Formats: sequence, C-alpha cells, structure tokens
Amino acid sequence: YFSFVAPRRRAKLSSFWLWVALFLYSLGLVHSIITVVTRRQVIFRVALLAFSLGFVFHLVSLVEHAFLTHRWPVTTLAEATSLFAFIITAGFLLVYALTGVNSLSVLVFPIVFVMTLAAATSQPALGPIASPLLRATWVPVHISFALVGYSALVISFLAGIMYLIQERQVKSKKLG
Repeated sequence: YFSFVAPRRRAKLSSFWLWVALFLYSLGLVHSIITVVTRRQVIFRVALLAFSLGFVFHLVSLVEHAFLTHRWPVTTLAEATSLFAFIITAGFLLVYALTGVNSLSVLVFPIVFVMTLAAATSQPALGPIASPLLRATWVPVHISFALVGYSALVISFLAGIMYLIQERQVKSKKLG
C-alpha cells in the first residue's frame, strides 16, 4: 500500500499516529492541570492509561517514519524532539513501574505533551539526508544514546523538583 502512495501523502500518514499519541498525551496534560488546581490527583489512572497508550502510538509513529524514510528518525530537529519525548515517556513509565511514584506525572505529562506537539506541528522530512556527515552509521546511535542520557537527566531533575516541593510542604505542615 505504501509504495503506491505519493510522498506527501506518506508524510501525512506517518504523522497520523503521532497526532493520536498527542491526543492521548493531552489527557495527561488535563490530569496535570486538574491536579495542580485542585491539589488532588483525581483522574490519575485514566491519565496513566492514556499516557501508556500514547506511548504505544508514539512508538508506531517512530517505526513507521523510520520505514518510510529508510533511516532512524533522529536527523532533523522534529524527529529528535519526537524521539526525546518518547524516551522521556519510556523513562517515566519505567520509573513508575519500579517505584509506583505517581507525583512525578504532574511535571512529566506537560513536558511530553509540549515536545510531541512541537514535533507533530513541524514539517516532516522525507527522503535521504543531504549531508554525508549525517548519513554516517554512528550518528543515529550517538544521538539516540545522547537523548537517553538527556531523558535520564530530565526525569531526575523533575524528581528533584518534586522532592523539594514535598519537603517544603512537610516543613510547613501543609501536605498536598
């Protein structure tokens, strides 16, 4: 089917799954807003389920884009931003699965939503990359590992922020 579709049409089709992931991530954003306003986690289970499904559709989007362009999607800014949001999501889901700490979701959900929105609204690049330096085999591996490191940094930074907020609440005897 994909071989008969024009390149412009393939770009739109490839980004469809990213838009589905973005919609599901938006439920996490709604959860974050409600949590901050009401100071209670009301719809966390629904938001976590939507966020997890968004993660799956984001993976489908990345794999489909890689098959359509015949390269790992890290060579343009939009592709790297999308992959970065995906890795942050994977990191959060891993941390949640290991520790059960759900307060981190208030900070992670909006960041992933904004990064995915930025990637989804940018123009997708199709075809081969012009620069021979970006076509080297080590570049996608290097960028992918760098994004994994940055994602770990972002998640630990957000966990530190949450720790400081909770410590301040404990000291002021106002738990929220």
